[in-house]
Amino acid sequence: MKNKFKKIMGVAGSVLMIGSTIGFAMAAGGGFPSPFVDDNTPNYALVVGASAATSDMTGANSINDYLNTFYTIESDVSNPLIGGDFSDSVGVREDEIVLGSTVHSMMNKVLTDNKIATLLDSEFNWNDGDGSETYDIHEEIDIAYDGGELLIQTTLNDPELEGGVVLENDKALAYRYVFDDDLDITKVGTVDADPLYLTILGKEYEVLKMEDSSMTVSFSDEKVVKTGDKVVSDGVTLTIGDIFTGSVEVNGVLIKEGRTRTVNGIEVYIDTIAYHSSSDLPSKAIIKIGKDISQTISDGDEYDDTWVWEIFSEEGLIKHIGVVYDIKSISYDEDEPEENAISIGGQYVFPENYGAVVFEGLTDVDYEDFEVSFDDKDLYVGESKDDGDDINVAILEGENDDSITLVINGTTYETDSLYFRYVTDGENESVNIYFKDIDGDFGNEGRIQLADTSEMKLVVGDTEMAIDFEGLTLIIGDEISIPLGKNAEGFVKLGLTIEDAESTDVVVGTESIGIRDNDVLTHYGTIVRDPEDNADSDRVVIGVPSEQVYAEVSVLGQGMAVEEVSEVEGNETVVDEPEVVELGGIVVKDNEISAHADKNLIIVGGSCINTEAARLLGGKACGEEFTLKTGVAVGKYIIQTFDDAGRIAVVVAGYEAADTTRGVADFIASETDFSVAGTKVIA
Repeated sequence: MKNKFKKIMGVAGSVLMIGSTIGFAMAAGGGFPSPFVDDNTPNYALVVGASAATSDMTGANSINDYLNTFYTIESDVSNPLIGGDFSDSVGVREDEIVLGSTVHSMMNKVLTDNKIATLLDSEFNWNDGDGSETYDIHEEIDIAYDGGELLIQTTLNDPELEGGVVLENDKALAYRYVFDDDLDITKVGTVDADPLYLTILGKEYEVLKMEDSSMTVSFSDEKVVKTGDKVVSDGVTLTIGDIFTGSVEVNGVLIKEGRTRTVNGIEVYIDTIAYHSSSDLPSKAIIKIGKDISQTISDGDEYDDTWVWEIFSEEGLIKHIGVVYDIKSISYDEDEPEENAISIGGQYVFPENYGAVVFEGLTDVDYEDFEVSFDDKDLYVGESKDDGDDINVAILEGENDDSITLVINGTTYETDSLYFRYVTDGENESVNIYFKDIDGDFGNEGRIQLADTSEMKLVVGDTEMAIDFEGLTLIIGDEISIPLGKNAEGFVKLGLTIEDAESTDVVVGTESIGIRDNDVLTHYGTIVRDPEDNADSDRVVIGVPSEQVYAEVSVLGQGMAVEEVSEVEGNETVVDEPEVVELGGIVVKDNEISAHADKNLIIVGGSCINTEAARLLGGKACGEEFTLKTGVAVGKYIIQTFDDAGRIAVVVAGYEAADTTRGVADFIASETDFSVAGTKVIA
């Protein structure tokens, strides 16, 4: 929450007198702020042009801050927060990340608001004591921070991974609040400078002091309170007593404006008092409460158990403030679960639920199993048996009649099985290839025929994996090598030893996996099933996907807004389940108004740059045309009230941006009743 009263003063200047005996009740007319706030309920939207001057947004925020002082939440205390539900969050999703590769190989390393809409790309005004300046800022999420990687890792690389595949985070994540314009940190906290408010990870900080690698901030909750309100901090209930012109009573302790006192172990700072001499509206105050109101944060300090602060300045100019993921979440260790990589459905969540990297899953594919085994078979060359009966061969067999495709003398045949025979002339070794002629297209139906092949491949859906040999090693695709062991009778085993698994019985790429006791997922998405148990029986079972398997990863903006309400019952604090926050007053751009069209409107800016003002003032008009339509000449502004489909809409617009700013100040301070349609003021 911003320092409302001080911000209003920044716009209204000498028009508003806040602090001692003249308060908002005297400044405002009897009908204002109705209908924008009625019976403690806000019902309005402030509208600025999407391309309007910054001063229009500042003015709208000032009106909003002013109206906020006329209503409170009825429960004892309400703490808005952002939940960890990212199901409706916006962001960027990549669904073709190759297994074994990094996320940033398919995404930008640094993501900003053009990819994640909830990240800021805006500006703020700050008076450093030498004058007010506008500073451009933006937020960004880095997914490859300082050379770190978000890596899709499979059991091919780490046999202990749960679920076969994980998303590893080697300190790769960072969030940054970046200053696009130079801000002199030596001016922060000086006597003449305004308070500096920065919204980092969705939390607003009042920065009291800044140095090259540290900042001192107000780490308290800021609340607008009135007499009788109860607020809770760290389980301690504070009751607001009388509010005087220069002090506030809290739990019977009188605290002067601008001073801090500890009440029941909680520091209470009285920031600003808005004293109403009239009984029509209660006096209010802005207070700050917390265990430790001010705290110095240094570069590298813990933000929480997982993240650390990063504060970077250069030659007295602040460059960025952010947080960095500080744990190597790689591999899987049941004894160190907090350091484990995340499996499918898991997420790395930024502090304050401001964003998340979500491992959505793998692409949906169908699998067909192929088995390598050994047996003795009758082999044929044409109509004749090849060298007798029961020849020892290695067999590659699929599940379906068309699992394997081969080309013989230019003609394509489909089959379910291939047979590999060891042949030697005493000096040279080679492999003859046979196939089951299922339909009798080549020879006799069902016979195992010699195949003079030019091409062999496994075919599953869109996947075609070539079959080849290097010496006596069967090669499937680009990854899987299976050495075929022999004796004098032919192929009879895997590798060197019959019925005894060895690591080299199956090799994927450069990884020997023959004695792995869990399924191995390759980077294409092929699964070598239960290597050790199968190798002990001189078998290899391979699950081939219908297409290449990819990982799906999302980088998302902040989670769903919720509200956690604490109520005091006796000495206990009861925390209700979070609920979706329903906004009261809100500031929106004219191109966003459709979602808030049911509210009363306060429109800041003229019909040249604000489409809502143009709608009510008779169309878009700039310069002299604006004067002709409205009667507002150079140096003037208009405040006009309309009946807008049963609601009230007020336009506050000047000939120039500076005139609009004066109109905002007078609108806040005016005694005119703006609840009546047809009201019109030109000044």
